[in-house]
Parts: sequence; C-alpha cells; structure tokens
Amino acid sequence: EYDVALQFGNELDEFENQVFTLYPNSPNPFKESTSINFYIQEGDNIEITVFDITGKVLKTYSSFYHKGKQRFILGKEVNFSSGVLYYHVKTLKYQASGKMILLP
Repeated sequence: EYDVALQFGNELDEFENQVFTLYPNSPNPFKESTSINFYIQEGDNIEITVFDITGKVLKTYSSFYHKGKQRFILGKEVNFSSGVLYYHVKTLKYQASGKMILLP
C-alpha cells in the first residue's frame, strides 16, 4: 500500500526563477537531426556555435529568440563529420555548452 499525491500547476511556474537554462540536446546520439533546447527569461539574440573535438568552429548560427523555452534544430545536412561535437549557446549575459554525438 502506497500513499500517492498528485500536484498540478501552471507550466510557467516551472520557469519562474530561471534566467537561462541549456538542456541536453535530444536525441543524443543522433543521426539525422537533434534538438537543442534552452530557456531564456527575456527575448535576446542567441548565438549557437558548433565545434569539433579539436575546438575548430564548424558553424555558427545567430537569431533572435523570444522569452521562454526555445528549440533549435540542428540537421545533418550541414555535413559535419561523425563523432563527438560540442555546441555553445550564448546570449548577451549568459552562456553554456553541451556535448553531442553524431552517428555515421
């Protein structure tokens, strides 16, 4: 016998105290495309840079994103070599990085 309690709330409460959050890309590892998700508390110009394992910049994407949880889709069409890649997400005030694996 177990006691179970359910709590429901507004989805916005989840982000109430967050300023900037970078989530792990998904799926990871990936073959065709992967989604890089992040949360920003206010609209901002976002720069997403992809590096190889040696630190060489492979591609930089720049765009304005509105407040809230956002998604950037990285597709295999950019012809990166398979293996370990890194991504860096930068706003005017915040930055964070993640690691992803591109399958052959």
